[in-house]
Amino acid sequence: MTNYHLRPLTFFASIGRPLERYFTEVVKAQGETLEAELWIEAEDRLAQLDHLVARIKELQQNTLDLGRESAAAFREAGDQHRRDDVSLYHSPALTVANDLGRARDEALFQVKLASESFYYFAARLLGILQSFPHLKNLDAPGIRSVRNHLIEHPEKGSSGVTQQNWSLEESRGPAFKNARRQGQDHVPTDEGLFNNAAELRDRIESKLKQVLAHLPPDTSPVAGSIS
Repeated sequence: MTNYHLRPLTFFASIGRPLERYFTEVVKAQGETLEAELWIEAEDRLAQLDHLVARIKELQQNTLDLGRESAAAFREAGDQHRRDDVSLYHSPALTVANDLGRARDEALFQVKLASESFYYFAARLLGILQSFPHLKNLDAPGIRSVRNHLIEHPEKGSSGVTQQNWSLEESRGPAFKNARRQGQDHVPTDEGLFNNAAELRDRIESKLKQVLAHLPPDTSPVAGSIS
């Protein structure tokens, strides 16, 4: 039942093999049921999430680098204006700064798109896993809070955080809507996509360890695994 076309996992590597083993035991016990088909989707979603984490890290770094380079070019344009009496609007450095600024705007669009996609796919993966025996209580509060309160339903009474601010931090990743108005403290702070992704991975891994501890040892070959 393994999807052999899927690329090896990196960020989520620690749960690929245990999850496949769990799915195998469920299908072995229950036969070709709804769960067997959901297994395929779960593997797809996990591979998508793994790809998105790597892509978001790359996009975020590119965005931060472009911002620093654009700021440096603007400073150089100012220096040229003062030092060489060059019109600011005719400064070669200003042209470079404007080009870098446009590239940064495009990178920001891409990183936000990828980040919001991550939360939708992560919520879907959780929904799939919760349909399996032993995993019904699986939860990842960081994923759930950002997806439900900050992206999908910000206008609802349980949230109300409709402002569109967000930020990038090299260690934590993109974080949504943490600049709050008075009275919005009831919605948890976004701890950053990389932290939320790690929480999702660690909670799945912990739950699978509990469940798989009661199963016979895994003796199947590693070849074909998505991990």
